[in-house]
Amino acid sequence: EIINFNKTIELPPFSTEISIMFQFDFSLSSTENMFANCTELISLNLCSFKINLAIFPNITSMFEGNSQITSIKLNGLITTKVRSFESLFNGCGRLTSIDISMLNSSQVTSMENMFFRCNSLEKIKYGNLDTHLVENMKYMFAQTNITSFDFSVFDISNVNNMEGFFSSCKELENVQ
Repeated sequence: EIINFNKTIELPPFSTEISIMFQFDFSLSSTENMFANCTELISLNLCSFKINLAIFPNITSMFEGNSQITSIKLNGLITTKVRSFESLFNGCGRLTSIDISMLNSSQVTSMENMFFRCNSLEKIKYGNLDTHLVENMKYMFAQTNITSFDFSVFDISNVNNMEGFFSSCKELENVQ
């Protein structure tokens, strides 16, 4: 089923879990803050959410401020032309792990604050995350709970800003 809309979607006021099982044909100008600040949201399953974000070069803050969320499944997002992952998960304080291996980041130039303030985040599955065009990784992992990091997964040859990359990562023990 394809749903066309160009207005705000109203969610039930006490909804804590959203599982989207249909395809959207968006007539929107932006997806910034699309799921931002859903402060009671606990789980978001986008596995069957076929949204082609190729027409949106910026998905800044898409999930920002979801302080109670513990699970985000991203499999349905098509991000081939997205250029900014800034603040994508910023403030998802209860998120403990996330799989971003299916996100196409080949055109991304900024990952600033991508996981900033994800205070419980311990595990990130990167897969083949492409960072060869990324210039800005400022505060990317600041205030997370990661214990180790392997730079061999990232191409940082074009990065010119890594200010606060691991700022306040109190559990970080191993960097390779």
